[in-house]
Amino acid sequence: MNVSAKDKSTGKAQSITIRSSGGLSDSEIDKMVKEAENLREADKKKRELIDLKNESDTMVYNTDKQLQEHAARIPDSVKEQVRGDINSLNEAITTDDTEKIREALERLKNSSMEIGKAIYANANNSENQ
Repeated sequence: MNVSAKDKSTGKAQSITIRSSGGLSDSEIDKMVKEAENLREADKKKRELIDLKNESDTMVYNTDKQLQEHAARIPDSVKEQVRGDINSLNEAITTDDTEKIREALERLKNSSMEIGKAIYANANNSENQ
């Protein structure tokens, strides 16, 4: 690309030539685009795993907090089941197996519902007495 300028008052002219200096060829650009497309799926899976682990960590924290806050109103059998599911999920989180983490998370979600049932059952029994 050539660019030139002329000073009208003095009549001096200057020009400059701009050239490509070692840019990428079309084949190199195509190769990079293909590599990026191939990595897109792997990145998507990594993101899914990270999100699942974050959700699992949050579930473990909240469930453990509920266990501590309402320990007196939760039957021992429910506590044991929930603690077992928390331990299973914590073990699953250390892996990169999304299916294993999903299954453990689902088990904890189901068993943590028993905490709520026990709390409300005890609340209703207290009101009826």
